[in-house]
Amino acid sequence: MRAFKIVELTAVPLFIFSVILVITGYGIVSPRTISTFTFGLVSYQNAPTLHSYRLIRYGFTVLLLVHSYAGFEIFGLKKIRNQRLRLFLGYLLLFIVIYALWVATITELGEIF
Repeated sequence: MRAFKIVELTAVPLFIFSVILVITGYGIVSPRTISTFTFGLVSYQNAPTLHSYRLIRYGFTVLLLVHSYAGFEIFGLKKIRNQRLRLFLGYLLLFIVIYALWVATITELGEIF
């Protein structure tokens, strides 16, 4: 049941990062409306900065990949009865997630190190 725990732990932070990215994205496209709805917290001046902030993008990507991996492990592999196929798909998915995390880390944090 470790996959259920991973889904539980990543759900709320992933939602928060998603809301931040959506609101700041709309702040870039329609700044007057978003500034009104966020009571001036997100304006045209700070929306692009927040939206393109490296740690927000990286955090969202990591949480999305980990959450998706655990969700697929719970729901996607549940219907597969063949143990070898399930094991193969599980390892394939893990490889894809680790590769995507590696690419995201090199892309987002490569300039920091």
